[in-house]
Amino acid sequence: MVSLKDLIAWHLRRFCRLMGVFRVLQFLGVPSLYYPLIFGDSDRLHTGKQVELSNTLFNTIGGHIFVGDNTFFGHNCMVLTGKHLGRSQSEVVSEGNDIRIGARCWIASGVIIIGGVTIGDSCLIAAGSIVTHDVPDTTTVKGKY
Repeated sequence: MVSLKDLIAWHLRRFCRLMGVFRVLQFLGVPSLYYPLIFGDSDRLHTGKQVELSNTLFNTIGGHIFVGDNTFFGHNCMVLTGKHLGRSQSEVVSEGNDIRIGARCWIASGVIIIGGVTIGDSCLIAAGSIVTHDVPDTTTVKGKY
């Protein structure tokens, strides 16, 4: 049996995903297991239909992130557009490190995707992988790619 609190939390999560207002859930105290964390401008995160983001960390400091329809993220993934140019944290790239993730992809738990890459449609990125290069359509990636 589902509690009233869980039912309300589920509806709030769905509403916030549809509206693109992910931080509302954090303010309301819903556990981080159910929503992503966006570091940077949330307007730079563009998601398609039926996308499951779990508790993925999206860093939008260095560019936009595009996620295609029906893509699923496992827990504790990181999608990072940010990049430091030098030793100083003030030397940060603010544009040009866009990440594009195609439709029908499965990004398994613990995956790290580094800025400036494109992942094609229907790709599987295995748990714990680090993606630093473009991935063609219908490709399975394991380890560092």
